[in-house]
Amino acid sequence: MTDLTRSYQVTIPPTPRILIEEGDTGCPYHPLLKP
Repeated sequence: MTDLTRSYQVTIPPTPRILIEEGDTGCPYHPLLKP
């Protein structure tokens, strides 16, 4: 469980950057990442 949480936190920062590059409306499955 800790491994998943760790990967989750590490993926949070680069996730919004990727969404901006892709020009997506945001993360429907990730409300926390929504700007």
